[in-house]
Amino acid sequence: DENKKIKQPEFKVVNMVVTAIKLDAELEIVDEDSLIVSATDITIVDNSSLRVVYENSVPTGDTSVFISSAGLTPDTEYTIYAKATYKIDDVEYTKSFVNKIFRTEALGVTFEKSYATSNTLTVGVKKKNYSKVTSVVISILDEKGGKLNYKGVDFSKNNNMEVTFEGLDKNTTYKVVM
Repeated sequence: DENKKIKQPEFKVVNMVVTAIKLDAELEIVDEDSLIVSATDITIVDNSSLRVVYENSVPTGDTSVFISSAGLTPDTEYTIYAKATYKIDDVEYTKSFVNKIFRTEALGVTFEKSYATSNTLTVGVKKKNYSKVTSVVISILDEKGGKLNYKGVDFSKNNNMEVTFEGLDKNTTYKVVM
């Protein structure tokens, strides 16, 4: 029937949970006229560096797509894309059906050097009141990035803590990471 209105495919974000380091999302694909002719390519891009941090391809015919991407950077803006090809009257169209910007939460934990001696380094670690973080690990690295030591910090009793690394060499560069 030539008068039949063709319904283009639709993608909907039906659920999305973002934390400081993770995105869990569910997409619903509505393709009533079975026009999609390709896999759906899901991509998450770090907007500041344009680096692709997640890629997945979902087979044609799937109507629910679950996305789980851990290892994201806190307080960072990302875009999630869902792209597919569909065909109408023997003409193929490739479209980005989802183009959604999201921002990961801030950790709410900072650290800075409190003081140093010739063979020790003390680092102050502070948790903001809004932060949901219960503990962190502070590591000290050598100049090449090798881990020399680490200390766990538990915020269950206090939001302002200090950790001290001992046995360090004087006049040596170290890097502290959380």
